[in-house]
Amino acid sequence: MFLNVFDKRMEHICNIPVSKRETEEQEKVERLISKITNASNSIISIDASDIGNLFQKGKEIYAIEVTVDAGKKGRMQLLIELIKDKVKELGAFNHILVCLLFPEEKSIKMKELQSLKDWNELYPRELLLKLGLSTHPLYTIRAIVLLQQND
Repeated sequence: MFLNVFDKRMEHICNIPVSKRETEEQEKVERLISKITNASNSIISIDASDIGNLFQKGKEIYAIEVTVDAGKKGRMQLLIELIKDKVKELGAFNHILVCLLFPEEKSIKMKELQSLKDWNELYPRELLLKLGLSTHPLYTIRAIVLLQQND
């Protein structure tokens, strides 16, 4: 089964693989891909072609999301720890898309992105990582993470 993602800005259709999983999980992947590709106020946007280029047909995509309070001290380190814990539960991946959503009044600073870089460096083999950044109206930092294992 393949998930069709339509990006109106690019007028581009790409097929994103979603293997035979429970409907609930498929809906979660679809919902999060839609949230990523339709994010308004993007600083670094992710579109359907980015997703299509990162993920391979016929390979399962996993989705996780984590949230931390935007005003919390060490918020990015905490967010990355939450991501790492969820990724450990799923296994090893080498194609990862991370979309960070944050409130305008508590934007993510460049030095805070170091936590993401440090996490990336934990992987001993080649890792393809795409990053999206967008603001949202909530007072949280939300990470939407799509993962796929490609040989």
